[in-house]
Amino acid sequence: MVSKEEKKYIRSLQRKKYRQQYKAFVCEGTKIVKELINEKASVQKILATEQWQEEQESILSQAPYPVKTVTEKTLQQLSSLAKSNHVLAVVAMANKQEPPTPTEGTLSLALENIQDPGNLGTIIRTADWFGITTIYSSTTTVDQYNPKVIQSSMGSFLRITHYYCNLSDVLAQSTSPVIAASMQGQNLFTTPSPSAGGVLLIGNESQGLSGEVLGFAHHQVHIPSRGHAESLNAAVAASILMTWARWQ
Repeated sequence: MVSKEEKKYIRSLQRKKYRQQYKAFVCEGTKIVKELINEKASVQKILATEQWQEEQESILSQAPYPVKTVTEKTLQQLSSLAKSNHVLAVVAMANKQEPPTPTEGTLSLALENIQDPGNLGTIIRTADWFGITTIYSSTTTVDQYNPKVIQSSMGSFLRITHYYCNLSDVLAQSTSPVIAASMQGQNLFTTPSPSAGGVLLIGNESQGLSGEVLGFAHHQVHIPSRGHAESLNAAVAASILMTWARWQ
């Protein structure tokens, strides 16, 4: 049985204020919970239905975490989703670290003021696909532990080190070329990809990059259009940029 205090605590983690206060966040769904176990994440507790525990007995046998049996009704009360899953985990945040200086030979992302949780989650998932393990984000970018970010990243957030920082400070010290997505840039498809790595700089969904941050770019590139859409979704643009950067 889950106490009222425990329910209140878990529900509070849907809000950034309390995630930061308690240094914890919630993950929902079989795939993400399996990822947590496989990656040996700092899970505080797992809440799951009896049926789910029976079906996942083999993976749970590897999990050194407390597992509490709950009903589907209880999970629905705790879930941030329209339709709850059969399992939920409360996870401790990783300790904050100072962002390292981007160095030559590595590929990383820098995100300025990304607002949509689905976009950020998709960017994280795509970065994981391409083996990019470091993301720098402005402090105005949506919280990486937002439930919608967690869901759309599908567990990839566990393999990405994400720094929220002053982008200008980080980019000013970069020894790796900074490549900005900008409508004023060169045609992406006629520009050689960065063989020595780089920092891919992506801006806000509607406003793009600020002049201050754009000023640190060594190169600017744009994705040419063949149709009439005003712009590309930020996550789609980031995915195209990552594909280009990894195309050797």
